Amino acid sequence: MDSNDLQVRGRSLEDAFFTRENERLRLGLRADPAAATDLGLADAGAFDRLRDMDVAGDTVAALTLIPVVAIAWADGDLHDKERAALLQAAEAAGIAPGSASHVLLESWLVRRPDPELFERWKSFIVALCADMPPRAVEGLRADLLHRAHAVADAAGGILGFARVSAREREILIELEHAFPA
Repeated sequence: MDSNDLQVRGRSLEDAFFTRENERLRLGLRADPAAATDLGLADAGAFDRLRDMDVAGDTVAALTLIPVVAIAWADGDLHDKERAALLQAAEAAGIAPGSASHVLLESWLVRRPDPELFERWKSFIVALCADMPPRAVEGLRADLLHRAHAVADAAGGILGFARVSAREREILIELEHAFPA
C-alpha cells in the first residue's frame, strides 16, 4: 500500500469519526432542552426571541459557534492564540466546559468544518432575521460580530500590526452582510 492510499484511508477514517461525533453531540443538544441556555447570548431579547420561535438548542449552538469557527479557520490554520481566544470567549459567554456545545466547539478546533457549513449559516441567518424584530436582530448581530472580531484579533499579526488578516476581514464582511441592513 503506498503512502497516498494510506493518507486517503486515514482521511476517510477521520471523516467517519468526526461525522459520527458531531452527530452524537448534535443529538445531545437536541435531547437537552436546557442546553440552549449554556450558549451565553449577551442580548437576552435575542435569546428570548429564539426560544419563542422554538429554535432548538442544537441550532442555537450552531448559530453562535459557526461564525467564530469560520474566522478562526479563515487562513486555513488554527493558531494557538485563536484556539485560546475561542475557548475563552465560549467560557465567558457561558458555554461551560464539558457541555455539549463546548465539546462540539472543541471538535471544530481539531478539524476544520466543511466550508458549506458557513454558507448554510448565512442562509439560516437571513431566514431567521426575517421573523425577528429589528431590536432582537441587532442584539444577535452585535453579539455574534463582537465574538468574531475578538477571535480575528487573537491571531496577533506581525509585531502587533495587521492583526486581522485579509481573509478574516472578508469573512467579517460576509458576517455583517448576512444580517439585514
